[in-house]
Amino acid sequence: MGTNGSFSRLNDENKKTLRSRAFNFRWATLESGVIPLTAADPDIPVPSPIIAGIQEYLNQSYLSYGPAEGLPEFCQGVADFYNKHKGGDIQPEEVFAINSAASGMFLVAQAVIEPGDEVIIADPVDFLLERSVLATGGVIKRFDRRPDTSILEAIQEQFTSKTKMLSLCNPHNPTGEIFDRDTLEAMLSWAKEKDIYVVSDEIWSDIVYDGETVHSVRSFDKSLTDKVFTVYGYSKSFGLAGLRIGALITPNPEWRETMVKLSYAADTAYGVATLSQIGAVAAMQDASWSAFQEILGHYQQNRDRITQFMDAVPTLSAIPPKATYLYWINIEQTGHSADFIVEHLRKNHALAVIPGNPTFFGPRAEGHIRLSFATTTDVLEEGLKRLREGLEIL
Repeated sequence: MGTNGSFSRLNDENKKTLRSRAFNFRWATLESGVIPLTAADPDIPVPSPIIAGIQEYLNQSYLSYGPAEGLPEFCQGVADFYNKHKGGDIQPEEVFAINSAASGMFLVAQAVIEPGDEVIIADPVDFLLERSVLATGGVIKRFDRRPDTSILEAIQEQFTSKTKMLSLCNPHNPTGEIFDRDTLEAMLSWAKEKDIYVVSDEIWSDIVYDGETVHSVRSFDKSLTDKVFTVYGYSKSFGLAGLRIGALITPNPEWRETMVKLSYAADTAYGVATLSQIGAVAAMQDASWSAFQEILGHYQQNRDRITQFMDAVPTLSAIPPKATYLYWINIEQTGHSADFIVEHLRKNHALAVIPGNPTFFGPRAEGHIRLSFATTTDVLEEGLKRLREGLEIL
């Protein structure tokens, strides 16, 4: 039993709400009856302590402008939260409130990348890292995570005199992989030696299974992080996607001032809603963290259920994710492309999943589908049933 009730069933009232509010390839955008195991946005209600925190703020009937860099309680809250849960060494003066983790990646690219500069990213990886760079005129260089080559060696192969930044996604979307501490330290040391920037997408860093540990880039000595930006958000762990709230942790207070100016937040052309920041502050409190641990336990059960399912379907294979609520599934043995499988499942079996294709994840994503399991037990079980039926008929 979770804070908001059982995670076993998505009742009719909640399903109706999701059909009116859950966009981005989800309930509100698909044909009636289609189950969306698609975008990484949970079907689990927001933990009640977060709702209570927002409601308490609204009891005082003023919604005024906030500081350009973010509310003091937000910046302090991010620093305290990271230092407590992720082994960070962060000062509130380094924290900048942003409109979601995605906008943080765009802002970092805008700040440091000039046309022609090269940025090294993984292949596959979520498309936001790529689009952030392309929007500034930068050039993408992808490293292949081959089993016969270390991650650092693969990154080094892509380095040229034009390399300006290394982008990391840890935990990794879509594979659910986690960088171990030695690997991450080696990458930071190499970036320091080459005098390039690093942006670390850590939006998934709360959703970790089997006692694994995610090491934030800010858990290392400051000598390695003077050109390192960290992006964090509240949509994945706490279900606050609609509040459009995230945090950009800059290397130092001077860099935060640069970001404030670059974003035009000080001119009120940009700036995060104070109410969204209050929601994030409430999410970082102990009561919300405890509620999230219950949700995390449910996600682990869902992950283990899919692992069991995978063992029984010969045309599918996957490495169980160590983190995230995403399952990256190899479908090459079906003999069909990812786009074909996705279209077949949606049209003929009322199941929506995300295709592993260059648009979403890069060239090496082909031959895979991504399945989100941030849903209730009944929805997941029905989705797996439809997936099995859809593959058996091919």
